[in-house]
Amino acid sequence: MITLDDIRKPVTAELEALDEFVDRQFTAEGELLSDMLRYALSARGKGIRPMLVMLSAAMNAPVKGAAAGRRACLAAMLVEMIHVASLIHDDVIDEADMRRGKPSANARWQSHKAVILGDYILAKNMNIGLQSGQFDLVTHVCGSMAALCEGEVLQSVLGGVLSGFAKNEFRFVTMNIGGTVTAPDFYNVKVQRAVRQNSAKDSIPTSNSDPDEKSLTQDGNTTFRFKFEIPVGPGDGGLGGDAKGQVFEQTLENLLKNVDFGL
Repeated sequence: MITLDDIRKPVTAELEALDEFVDRQFTAEGELLSDMLRYALSARGKGIRPMLVMLSAAMNAPVKGAAAGRRACLAAMLVEMIHVASLIHDDVIDEADMRRGKPSANARWQSHKAVILGDYILAKNMNIGLQSGQFDLVTHVCGSMAALCEGEVLQSVLGGVLSGFAKNEFRFVTMNIGGTVTAPDFYNVKVQRAVRQNSAKDSIPTSNSDPDEKSLTQDGNTTFRFKFEIPVGPGDGGLGGDAKGQVFEQTLENLLKNVDFGL
């Protein structure tokens, strides 16, 4: 069986050079911020993202050894530091006390200091990128940061809508998807009545009715009708479930109509 170490082996030297590069670049004035920064960078996980950047650079390098250059190292750093900062911010939003078996930054230094730490890493990341003159890399990274924020807001909105349901309550959502690939049209979003389970660990129930998989409209276009189930929570799941379902229907339909899928 192929292991992660096997995959990492071709770029082991490059990843070690990246670690040294990050240690040199990510420093701060002031004892507290320096301690927080060292703590955040000391447990970066498996390093999947920089490994993929290095492997991609090696596969597409015009000449042998080009993947070991400063540009590839910079690209790997930009991607990895976005990940590090986003996890710090995620822990603040989720009020998480642990991260990879250690107390999270917000648990050790309170949320407002953790937010500043995440912001500092992002700012330092962009500053290093701009000083390098690799403006195309910085542009791609800034676009990724914007997409990350948009996704976080979308998740927050849907989470707020779903928070009125119980942890052991399941609802089936059906919708029609028409239009074209580049201009999809989402409509007729429906949330079925809740199906109660004795425990959230129970298997997800099956729907009482399955919608038609697809149908042809009058203009000859094919309209697909999808069904998917959502285990939702937390919440009391009390009275007013139908009203909550209607709120979710309208919210999801409005969100889908305003999502740019990049097609």
